Amino acid sequence: MTTPSSLQQLKELGEGLGFSGAELVDFIKEQQALERADRQAERDAKEKEKERIERQAEREAKEEEKKRQEKEKEREHREKEMKFHQAESAEKEKERQEKERERQHELEQRRQELELAAAEKEKEKSRGSLSLTRQIEKSKRKRRSYSLSLERKRKNESLNDFG
Repeated sequence: MTTPSSLQQLKELGEGLGFSGAELVDFIKEQQALERADRQAERDAKEKEKERIERQAEREAKEEEKKRQEKEKEREHREKEMKFHQAESAEKEKERQEKERERQHELEQRRQELELAAAEKEKEKSRGSLSLTRQIEKSKRKRRSYSLSLERKRKNESLNDFG
């Protein structure tokens, strides 16, 4: 809409160009139409710029979301790797402990065998000694009891591993 002062200015401009009456009115209308077209062009340009800025903001938001998702995937991947390595370490530790138990069992069996051999030697020295026979029997019972105890432990651990 043309303001009264600009209407006055258009009237003066048209009169200065030699227009009067209907020609002046047509001149003013043409000028007003041109001004309206200029304002509409400005509004259109502003709207296009606003839309461009919004599209740019949407693209940037999508890029940020994509980066966030990639970081999340990387974090999840690192977490899975860490859990895998922990499980692997736990399995190796379990194997190490089992080997250590077996080694201890073998050492204990060897010790008992040596004790038994020493006791048998002692028995040969003093044949007929009842107390020596009792010691040997006691050692055998201990050895058997210990072996059974280890077997039970292994079976329980095996059952726990599968359970």
